[in-house]
Amino acid sequence: MRYAVAAIFSLSLLSSGCASWFMNGGKLVDKGYAPTAKASWSVPTCSLTTGGAVNGPAGIRFLLVQDGPDEGIFERSMDGSGSLITNKWSDEAADHYFGWVQSTGWEYVIPKDPARHPMRLVYTGLRTTKEGQVTKPASPVVATCAMVAAN
Repeated sequence: MRYAVAAIFSLSLLSSGCASWFMNGGKLVDKGYAPTAKASWSVPTCSLTTGGAVNGPAGIRFLLVQDGPDEGIFERSMDGSGSLITNKWSDEAADHYFGWVQSTGWEYVIPKDPARHPMRLVYTGLRTTKEGQVTKPASPVVATCAMVAAN
């Protein structure tokens, strides 16, 4: 049973993040989208909270971008299209970006301390809460993914 759950979970991780179905917390962009990138990462593996690991989403780059006056996380697929997550909040330690599709969500935690590594948190069976204009996850994290600097 544990392997079946991991296999199903892997499929949700391998999807192109928010760039499919009906996206919340940002917008879909086409391959002509050209923001100013401040940083770029890949996500090679994710650690499940139940133990074990799964591969991260193949071929996806995660970029911290400047989009006009705002910052966002651009989930860029291999053809250059993707999604721009603009639902953001900050705390003393990090900036958080959160997007979701149906019952799966992705939170990107970008630490303010450059010595700390960014993380991608994955939620399934998603519940959310609204704080002002920002939507945050209210479900437990099901996987934590290290974001590795990419060129």
